[in-house]
Amino acid sequence: MLILEACDFKKYYGDRLILSLKSLTVKSGDKIGVVGRNGAGKSTFLNILAGEVKEDEGIVKRYCSISYIKQFSNENITAYGRILKEFEVEKKVDAEKVSGGERTKLNIAAALSREGELLLADEPTSNLDYRSICILKSKLQKIETFILISHDRELMDSLLNIIAGKSGLIYKVPRATIGYLYQDFANLEGDKSIIENVMETSVQDEGAVRTILARLLFTGNDVYKKVSLLSGGERIKASFAKLFVSGANVLLLDEPTNYLDLQSIEALEDVLKIYEGTVVFVSHDSKFINFTADRMILLKDGKITEFDGNLKEFEEHQKLKKGSEEHKMEKSVLQMKLTEIISRMSLPGSDKEMLEVEYKDVLNRLKSLDKK
Repeated sequence: MLILEACDFKKYYGDRLILSLKSLTVKSGDKIGVVGRNGAGKSTFLNILAGEVKEDEGIVKRYCSISYIKQFSNENITAYGRILKEFEVEKKVDAEKVSGGERTKLNIAAALSREGELLLADEPTSNLDYRSICILKSKLQKIETFILISHDRELMDSLLNIIAGKSGLIYKVPRATIGYLYQDFANLEGDKSIIENVMETSVQDEGAVRTILARLLFTGNDVYKKVSLLSGGERIKASFAKLFVSGANVLLLDEPTNYLDLQSIEALEDVLKIYEGTVVFVSHDSKFINFTADRMILLKDGKITEFDGNLKEFEEHQKLKKGSEEHKMEKSVLQMKLTEIISRMSLPGSDKEMLEVEYKDVLNRLKSLDKK
């Protein structure tokens, strides 16, 4: 859901342009980090989004409530007692003098208490001790949408899915968590049932687990079978189910169709098609590759070749490439032949009539090549 958008806005200090933004859209679930040099206008950017500073040009539209943790603020604090207590500043609300860290904690407590749909945070870890940073981090992890300015790289890396800077928006790829298909079924416990094995490492609820198992042809009471009683193909499918509902987002599969019958291969293909993570697999099954892969990495003679597409598309590309090279070679030979004929025509005593016939023949062949 769109909660904020900005278009062609600019901000000047005097005659100096300090901030210019072509467009920005903020949607529910965006966790945006703003980066840039000191003095680049990052705080001004948040002030404009919050509506506390007016843009000189352009438009900012807000479709949500906003909470704002300011870098420097001496506003009167209104906050939930429990949040003040968590940050150990419940007795500092009306204090005349507070430290820099206490002021930051009071500002954080006030902003979090407002429970805005969008949180803006300008250097919220400034002057904070380690314990308070951990509390703040845990609270930010629970907030659906925020825009953050911070020099704390660890905080940024652990929270963000979008980086905003001078070059625009960069969408971050989540950190890779590897899941590996064990050919020896080392990830399965033989004395436990299929569903017990799969649920053991699942980040999904039992309903989602049963759906995946059903897609892999384990239906009804099949899920209660002991792994020790399963065939090789069934164990492979149980291993797949365990991977698909785990916290892994990159799957490494070595010959995934081994042991599988035709029906099970088709079931696996269907599950892989809807899997949202990344799958890297090694296979000699060309039909499986063509159905599943959208990018190829080929190893041949110690060389790695990358290609965007499946195996069939790669083979067609190679044929076209080969045909193109042969076409160029033939054309080059004919052009050299033409040059040779023209050179021979200028020699005394040459049979110009025969050379003229030969010249026209080579020229026609060249024209025919150009039409292909």
